[in-house]
Amino acid sequence: MKEIEIASFDEYREIISEHSLRKWIYRGQNDSNYKLESSLFRAFAKNASIFYRHKTTKKLRILKDRETEMLNSVKRNAHLFLEHYPKPKADFDWLALMQHYGAPTRLLDFTFSPYIALYFAISGANLKTVAVYCIDYESFGKKQEERHGEDYENLCGRVLNYEKEIDKSVLICSEPEFSNTRLLAQQGVFLIPNTLDYSHEKILKHYGDDDCCIKIIIKFECFRQIIEELSKMNITAGTVYPGFEGFCKSFENIGSLSVRSIRHITNE
Repeated sequence: MKEIEIASFDEYREIISEHSLRKWIYRGQNDSNYKLESSLFRAFAKNASIFYRHKTTKKLRILKDRETEMLNSVKRNAHLFLEHYPKPKADFDWLALMQHYGAPTRLLDFTFSPYIALYFAISGANLKTVAVYCIDYESFGKKQEERHGEDYENLCGRVLNYEKEIDKSVLICSEPEFSNTRLLAQQGVFLIPNTLDYSHEKILKHYGDDDCCIKIIIKFECFRQIIEELSKMNITAGTVYPGFEGFCKSFENIGSLSVRSIRHITNE
């Protein structure tokens, strides 16, 4: 994975200007030291003492069983809380719904927008560098086709089932059929592994291609410039998180922008 360190918004724009629309996907992380790991992978790692007592050969089955039981539990109880939910057998849509409401899943959020990813990178960041991961998922998909000798679409259809015939780690990019307003606002898409044995980052590095995987590291010194430029593009919490929640979140940069950014024009 290629790493590029930048210190201005213009440098970022120059890098992503070479990327074709909806050919690349992006993920912002508010600490450049954070790895690409799903919430479920982290949850299992945090509670490693529970399942590492078992033999390694059984670990994948144990993880799969726990994920399956969690998924089944959500399916059984969703009607108590929601009026609309996915079809019973649409597991990927159920995982996307679970991700939306905060359950740990193996999905990792990405976006087709490099600027929305940049917003997430600096949102909530401390006085440290942040990162945006950029993946050319079309080229990455072709690499997986070559390695597995199988059409990428067929591979995608089998990933969620942990099929034993897939003897190597795989990552697929997909959008759920059952969407939501936040996913639409964020141009969201998911990167999904066929195994919980390895993190997303480890699988990406396993393919070892710097051309289709880039990590842009952004210095703290240019955060204010980035916030201002994104505000000009109407990329704020208010647009990324639809509804009153987003409106309230939009004040998160109150200390870094001029008070004019929120003052009513008649009070100028």
